[in-house]
Amino acid sequence: RILARLEGDEVFSKGGGEAYLKKRQSETRFGLCSRWLCQRFGQGQEAQIQIRPSHFRYPSPEKPMIMVGAGAGVAPFYAFFQHRDKLVRGQGERPSSAALFFGCRCNDEDFLYRSELQDIFRRGNIRSGGEFWERIFVAYSRPGNGAKGEYVQDIMMREAKVITDAIADGAIVYICGSNQMGQGVLGVLASILKNGTSGATLKDLKDSGRLVQECWGEAPR
Repeated sequence: RILARLEGDEVFSKGGGEAYLKKRQSETRFGLCSRWLCQRFGQGQEAQIQIRPSHFRYPSPEKPMIMVGAGAGVAPFYAFFQHRDKLVRGQGERPSSAALFFGCRCNDEDFLYRSELQDIFRRGNIRSGGEFWERIFVAYSRPGNGAKGEYVQDIMMREAKVITDAIADGAIVYICGSNQMGQGVLGVLASILKNGTSGATLKDLKDSGRLVQECWGEAPR
């Protein structure tokens, strides 16, 4: 049973709760959690499962937003942009600027929500008369064709002025992804602030609630 289609790929339900992804290149990838639960988790066994409430909250309209994510970390930011789009189209509001720094492997494999985000950005920039008040910067770690890969930290450094200008205007910074990525992003952000003109430090952002993180996985050593 097809559960969803993602940029030409299809997510299937195998039965019994197990899900798998059928890639366009005929590659099959099974769901990490669903396969473990269906094949390795037996009747009568117990598992420790924790549900953590999200710390992400959509800010007030006058607050600029800097969003940094990699892989599945883009999901909450897609929701933010959906909300912005609804506010503008349904209520005629003009929220402040927003910039998304996103990292993935390849443009045609794991750029999640690519077409949906492109549609939102297209409508946003038309509404604003061509002023880029919604921006997306994408880093591909494995672009192929001999091109050099880069990570989200690299595009943050390249677009440092976008970040410092937004922070000077009171922006809230959101980070979502692996712990390893999160630590790297914090290091780059600290360097950008140190060399920028916003007058803010990483500690200032944390103390004022303007730096919000949701990261997962093994912490970097």
